[in-house]
Amino acid sequence: DAALLCIKSAKTIIQGAENSVASAALILNEAAHHLARTINSAWSKTNPSLNDQIHISYLGGLSQSDFYTDLISTQVKKLLPSAIFIAPEGNHLDGAPRVAENFPNGMKPLLDWWQL
Repeated sequence: DAALLCIKSAKTIIQGAENSVASAALILNEAAHHLARTINSAWSKTNPSLNDQIHISYLGGLSQSDFYTDLISTQVKKLLPSAIFIAPEGNHLDGAPRVAENFPNGMKPLLDWWQL
């Protein structure tokens, strides 16, 4: 129930921001900023080389808003200027075999990003 309430609230905030409601735009900008920082943190914890580029796809209901994904992309580019945004090649579950293929020794680097 709480998760559904959060999702409904987020959709309402996105709609408000898309319709120029100042408080909703402020909340959405702050959310995009925090998501960008999370993406940057996750990326840096995988120990990328200088030539590595992060490829980002947006999935899920909230990503249906171009307004919101543009805000996130703008914030990500401030932290990761070489980030590449690509269309997803399926859904969340479709990505599991790809992760397993790209990380044959385990996903520990992907999961360590949240630790300080």
